[in-house]
Amino acid sequence: MKAEQITLPEDYSAPTFEGVPTNKLRELAAKHRRLYLLSSEEHGAFVVRLPTQGEMSRAFSQMGEAPTRYTALKSLAGSCVVYPEGGALAELFEDFAGLPAVLGQEISSLSGAGAEFSAKKLARG
Repeated sequence: MKAEQITLPEDYSAPTFEGVPTNKLRELAAKHRRLYLLSSEEHGAFVVRLPTQGEMSRAFSQMGEAPTRYTALKSLAGSCVVYPEGGALAELFEDFAGLPAVLGQEISSLSGAGAEFSAKKLARG
């Protein structure tokens, strides 16, 4: 799945952006500080917001145990996918049972959970 932060120019006038209605993107951008477009050739475009600390905390508390990992990822995806909405998203999750897990992992990575850092020793000791 490909992820990119959505930056819609003010003068953008096409009816859709990457398959998402432009007016819907503007509405979502007014509500959420950062939006990302996740897309795949097979499943189309998903607009996601970053999870809150509470949502990540709940997800991490469930992800450690194999039986609840899928539930945690599905919950994270259900909370953070803002397009498609409601019934359309539920239908996709029903038809493609692995999709919530993939989306949840992508959202988790976007939130910084997959960040890599380099370390440098700054003092002797």
